[in-house]
Order: sequence, then structure tokens, then C-alpha cells
Amino acid sequence: MVLLTPVTQAQAAPSIVYGAPYRHSSVRNLDESTVSGCTNALLHHSHWSPRTGSGGSAQAAVASTCARSLGAVGVSSNAFTRADSYLFVPIRTLPGSATPTTVVVNWTFAFSMAASIHVTGTCPHPVLNSRGDGAQICTIDSQAVLSTWVFLIDLTTGTYYLASNGLAAQAVEVHMTNQTHCAFFNCTFFNVTTGTAMASAGSITYGWWINATLKHKDLYAVGTYIDAYVHSIIYNVPAIGMAGSSASGRVDMSFGSGLGYTLNSITVS
Repeated sequence: MVLLTPVTQAQAAPSIVYGAPYRHSSVRNLDESTVSGCTNALLHHSHWSPRTGSGGSAQAAVASTCARSLGAVGVSSNAFTRADSYLFVPIRTLPGSATPTTVVVNWTFAFSMAASIHVTGTCPHPVLNSRGDGAQICTIDSQAVLSTWVFLIDLTTGTYYLASNGLAAQAVEVHMTNQTHCAFFNCTFFNVTTGTAMASAGSITYGWWINATLKHKDLYAVGTYIDAYVHSIIYNVPAIGMAGSSASGRVDMSFGSGLGYTLNSITVS
């Protein structure tokens, strides 16, 4: 009689799931605002709480046609705001010295964004020199952008692992340009308009996955970079044109309006 010993299959290590509060995590918020000409900018600083996993920011930028030249900035107006957050959450990995691992990072973004331009007046014909050369450019543009990257860093070796599904982004932009270029009294006209207003709003839940062979003895952290910016510009060169025109944009992810972003979970399997 032959006795058969049943073959037992090795049990896979259970998944590790992280949720708020995210202990020992760190965050670095970077905010900037740049204005020149006839502009206005509003920026509510970005923030993120490891205790709740939630954060937010809000910003707006408006540029208007200047009635006269303003020294070094000429007759152009430029308004730019940016609110960034860099988040790092330490994680443990599965047992083993070289274990194939998938890290899934799940975020929800509730946002409202818009860009618009108000176009009035005319773009003047260029002043030509004695050879018949000259140019005039009138451009009005506004854009609002929200983008996010996720990555894993081995803190022991300094190795970075990027998410397989890359960048997630939402953006709106409207643009108008009116250009005249003349050479030897022959002039070429170039006009483009993409619309006067665009908006986007909603709540999006997105999961990034990172596939890598990891070492249990190494220290790891999940990194997330959240970048939101608004850029509104009126560019008149060399003369003032499009009198009374304006460009404005905004990105709103503020708690006061029920918006924001939340790190729902990190799963290691």
C-alpha cells in the first residue's frame, strides 16, 4: 500500500491596507503667486491633514487690458497662481527579500474649475518702418489645470517607482490671438479663437497602481504630488489693443464649498 501525502499550497501573505489617520506621514505645501500689469490674484493656501487624509486649495487669477504702458511690463498683463502639495506616507511591504508587489493608491478629487475671456475692442494695425516691416500681436488666454502624480520611493536605496497609469489631469483653457506680420508692405493676418468660456466640475475617484519587486527589510513611502494652477494673460505687443478685454480663471478645491481631495486608502498586495 502506498501512502500519498497531500500537497499543501503556500498561503499568500494577506494584503496590507492603510487608511486615515496616516501616521508618520509628512506634507510639504508650496504656494506661489505672480502678477504683472493690470491683474488680480487670489490664493487660499494648499493644505492636507494626515489625521483625516483630506486637504484642499482654492485660487483665481484675473488679467485686464491696461489703459497705458506700465514701464518695464509694457502693455501686457499676467496673473499666475499655483498651489502644490507633496505628500509622503510610509508603508510596510510583504515578507521576502524580492517579493513581486502591487501598491494601489486611491484618491478622490472634488473640484470646480473655469476659464473665460471677455474680448472687446480691436487689435491695432502695426506701425511700419520705412521698409514696410512691422508686427502687432494681441493675445488673450486663460487656463486652469489640476494634475496629480503618484510614485513609490525606497528610502533605503533612493529608488523611485512610478505609477503604471501615469498622470491624472483635468484642465480647461480658452484662447484668442490676433496677429499681423508685415514685410515690405505685404501683411499676413493670423486669427484664432477657441471659445470664450469653459468649465468643469465633479467628483472623481482614481486609483494608481505601482508594480515592483520589493524588499521587506527596506523602508518605503508612497508619494503624491498634487499640482493646481491658474494662468490668465493679456499680451499686447507693441501697442495697446483690445481695450476693455479681460481673462479670468479659477480652480476651487476648498472645504468651505464642500470640495477638496482625500486619500482614501493605500493597499499593498
